[in-house]
Amino acid sequence: MGKTRAEVARKLTEALRGLDRGIIAPRDERQTLGAYLDRWLVTKQSEVERGYWTRCEAYTRLHIEPTLGRVPLVKLTAHQLSAL
Repeated sequence: MGKTRAEVARKLTEALRGLDRGIIAPRDERQTLGAYLDRWLVTKQSEVERGYWTRCEAYTRLHIEPTLGRVPLVKLTAHQLSAL
């Protein structure tokens, strides 16, 4: 969505470039990093070794979710991730 046709075209181009690079924009602006990571962990549990998954879950639960878990994905910045 945008105010002008040109703005919508620019946003569409950016989204398509991101999609080509494997970046998928969240559809729900209220989706938080914590909720995303919880779902991601569930999907990866059967795909990776148990020890690796356990470490990922622990890092997420102990470090990421307490500090950035409530941040909406659309408002998450590279600076926040870098600081973590």
